[in-house]
Amino acid sequence: MKDMVTMVLFILFVFTVSGCIRLNENEKLIKKRCTRCHSTKRIYAERRAKDEWNGIVERMMRHGAKLSRQEKGHIIDYLASKK
Repeated sequence: MKDMVTMVLFILFVFTVSGCIRLNENEKLIKKRCTRCHSTKRIYAERRAKDEWNGIVERMMRHGAKLSRQEKGHIIDYLASKK
């Protein structure tokens, strides 16, 4: 029983840490790709749904933001989760 509890706690720890790492990577990506034109304060002040962020990010890409398809998805998902 004690081993099972230890294993469950370890798994929860790993998932928590991996989520924090992804969060940190998304923040770095936003700083790298979006802050040439916008402050992070301005970006994070917006609270929008995923489809709204998709439209905004696509518009920014038409204006010259350089994002891969994968980066675009990560940014949109991350910003939409900040509600």
